[in-house]
Amino acid sequence: IDNEDNLKEEVDILVLKAKNLLNIGDYAESKKCFKRALEIIEKEENKNRIAKVYLTISNIYSEMGDLDKNIEYSQKVYDITKREENKYMMESLFNMIDSHVQKGEYDRAQAYCKLALVSSIKNKDKYYEYKSLKFYSDMYKNKKEIEMAIDYLNKCIHIAQHLEDEQILASLYIELGKLYSKISKEKELECYQKGVLIYKKLNII
Repeated sequence: IDNEDNLKEEVDILVLKAKNLLNIGDYAESKKCFKRALEIIEKEENKNRIAKVYLTISNIYSEMGDLDKNIEYSQKVYDITKREENKYMMESLFNMIDSHVQKGEYDRAQAYCKLALVSSIKNKDKYYEYKSLKFYSDMYKNKKEIEMAIDYLNKCIHIAQHLEDEQILASLYIELGKLYSKISKEKELECYQKGVLIYKKLNII
């Protein structure tokens, strides 16, 4: 067990060092640290720990703008966690959706969106269900299919009303207002008012 703890500590230190190197723009050294962390981690059996490191690496690649590498490492996370359907699996799906949307590959993004939505409903996780639906709305907005974007955003609002995060709800109303600006000034104003009211209640504005 001591040895396992030592290895875990070594991996944590390497990941932290890699992040710091990345922050100062030293990508080459950062990659070396991640590579060493992976060499250690891939020898062990703890899937979640491997998934966590893979996710960190995929997020780093995302920050670097390397969407293909982000997808590659997120896919690895998905492959080792899909049976557990845990938070690491969900985060990997969201990473892949995000990267495919940025690349304009909406069919692929939608396929992963469907997996995320089905899993969140099956596991009765309302937060992940909201996040999955939000990606659908964003995709339709990007494709200029405003009516569909509004439809999915309304579904998000319905779920967000029962989440314990009013800030999410307020931001959804503001976003809905922006979408309605192209269709109905009355609806636009109504949504903005709802969003602003929540922000005021939360002392944000």
